[in-house]
Amino acid sequence: MKTTIIKSIFTLFLVATSLVSCNDNDDVVSPPPPPGLPEFLYAEGGAPSMSTVTTPYANASSGNVFGVNTGTTVIEIDLPYLLIGLYPINATNTFTYFKPGTAITWTGYTGNVTITSNTDNKLSGTFDINSGNGSPTINEVHGSFTNIVINP
Repeated sequence: MKTTIIKSIFTLFLVATSLVSCNDNDDVVSPPPPPGLPEFLYAEGGAPSMSTVTTPYANASSGNVFGVNTGTTVIEIDLPYLLIGLYPINATNTFTYFKPGTAITWTGYTGNVTITSNTDNKLSGTFDINSGNGSPTINEVHGSFTNIVINP
C-alpha cells in the first residue's frame, strides 16, 4: 500500500512538472498580418506613435485620398490624379487634417505626398506635411497609406 501511494505521488509529480515545464514554443512571435490588407497611419507634430483610421480609400475620378474613421473624415488629400510620383503641397495638391474629437481643421501649406504604388486598384504612399494653419498646436502631420482601395 505504501508503495502504491509513493508511486501515485511520483506520477502526479511527473504530470505536474511536465505541464509547468518550459515549452520550446514560448518565444515564438505572432506572425505579422497577412500582406495586402489596407492600412492608413498618421501622426501629428512628429509624434512617434501612429494613429490609424478604419476606412481608408481613394477615388480615381477625383484624385482624392481619404482617411475616414467610423464615418468621419480625418485626412483628405486632393491630387489631380493618382499616378506614382511626388506631389508638393500647393494650390493644386492640397492636404486637410480634421483633428479627431475637435472642431479643428488644419490645412497643410508645405510638404509632400508621395504615391509609391498604384497596382490592381490598390494605392500606397506617404505624406509629410510640415507647415499649415488652423491650429497653433499642430505643426506637422505625417503618415502612410498601404494597399487602400481605389474606387472608380
